[in-house]
Amino acid sequence: MKIKIKDIDLFIKGNGIIMFNNIQQYFDVLAIIQHKKKIKFLVKEEYGFPRLYDSIYFDIIDSKINSDWIYRFFGYNNKLKNKKYMFDFYIDTYIGIKDFIEDPDFLFNVIDDPREAELFCYNVIKK
Repeated sequence: MKIKIKDIDLFIKGNGIIMFNNIQQYFDVLAIIQHKKKIKFLVKEEYGFPRLYDSIYFDIIDSKINSDWIYRFFGYNNKLKNKKYMFDFYIDTYIGIKDFIEDPDFLFNVIDDPREAELFCYNVIKK
């Protein structure tokens, strides 16, 4: 699945981006995460870390998803918990690469330890 930023200025403001000399505008989506009515895309920035972005900032330019993606419904208002972190990750539905949802730390690392998330993401994608 491929997405493109709709409005670069709105994207910068909405995501608190400070350094924006060369913002990547096209992304390959690694997963789609939904909680309540909010949808987020997990993307790997070309020269950066895996990040979760709100879907409102993007247009879908290619809706084909990879055949190895999985669909998992957790239930409404489901919280993933983690022994390493002191916060919960709210998720109702996950569509994406199986390894990302099966690893107990990955989605938490995307938020709190991006270097660790990048290393894990790199190893999964290169398989």
